[in-house]
Amino acid sequence: MTQQAQQATALPSVPLPQGTPSRRRRPSRGVMTAVYPATFLALLVVAWFAVTATELVEPYIIPSPGDTWQAFADYPDYLWEHTLVTTGETIAGFAIASLVGVLFAVLMVYSSTLEKTFYPLILFAQVIPKIAIAPLFVVWLGFGASPKILVAVLMAFFPVVISGISGLRSVDPELLELTSTMGASPVKTFWKVRFPAALPELLSGLKVAATLAVTGMTVVLVTHSVTEAVYLASLAIVMGPRPGRVIEEFTVDIPGHREYEPTLESPEFQRLSARIRELLGSGAD
Repeated sequence: MTQQAQQATALPSVPLPQGTPSRRRRPSRGVMTAVYPATFLALLVVAWFAVTATELVEPYIIPSPGDTWQAFADYPDYLWEHTLVTTGETIAGFAIASLVGVLFAVLMVYSSTLEKTFYPLILFAQVIPKIAIAPLFVVWLGFGASPKILVAVLMAFFPVVISGISGLRSVDPELLELTSTMGASPVKTFWKVRFPAALPELLSGLKVAATLAVTGMTVVLVTHSVTEAVYLASLAIVMGPRPGRVIEEFTVDIPGHREYEPTLESPEFQRLSARIRELLGSGAD
C-alpha cells in the first residue's frame, strides 16, 4: 500500500487540456480593501440623494449632491486654494505634535524626574476641552494660521506622547539586560531595541492623532468664521426686555482685523449699518 502511494506521488503532473475550466481566482486582498469603502461611499451618496430628493430636510441644511457638485464647479479656484491652505496647516500641526510628543515620550521614559514633572501636567491639560478654549486662541492670536496650528497641536499631542511612552516601555526587560551585558550603549539600545519595539503602538497613536488634528482644525475654522462674521457686523448690540430696544452699543476689537477695514469703511457697509440702526430705532418705538 505504501509503495502504491509513493508511485502515485512520483507520477508527473499532467497539464489540463485547453478548454478545461480552471479554479476561480479569488480577488486579491488589496482589491477587496478598496471595494468595501467604495461600496459604502456609493450607498452613502444614494442615501444623501434620497433624503434631499424627498425634502426630508431643508436644502439650506443639507444641499443635494447636484447643488454641491455645482458649487465645486462654480468656485474651483476658491475651494482648492482654501483646501490646500487648510491641509497644509493641518499637516503642520500634526507634524509638530508628532515630533514634540515623541521627544517628550523619550525624555519621560529615560528620566523619572521629567516624568513626575510633566506627566501630571499633560494629563491635566488633556482634561481641558480644547473646543471650549479655541475661541480664545483666535482672540489672542488673531485671524491667521497660528491659532489653527496651535489647536491642532494640542489635540494631537496627547495620543502621541501616551502611545510613545507605552511603546518604549513594552520592551522585555531581559532583552534590555542582554544588550547592556553585550556592551551596547544607551543610544544604540534605543535605536536597535526600544524604538522598533515601540513602533506598533506609536503608529496607532499617530493614527488617532491625525484624526484629532483634523477635528481641531475644523473647530478652529468654524470659530474663525463665526468671529469674522461678528467683527464684520462691527456692532455688538445688547437687547433690552422690549423687542428692538437697544441698551448699549460697542465695537468689537479683535487682533488681525486690519484686513477688513476697507469693507467696514465702504459706502455699502455704512448704508447697511444705517439701515439696521433705523430698523432697530423704529422697533423701539
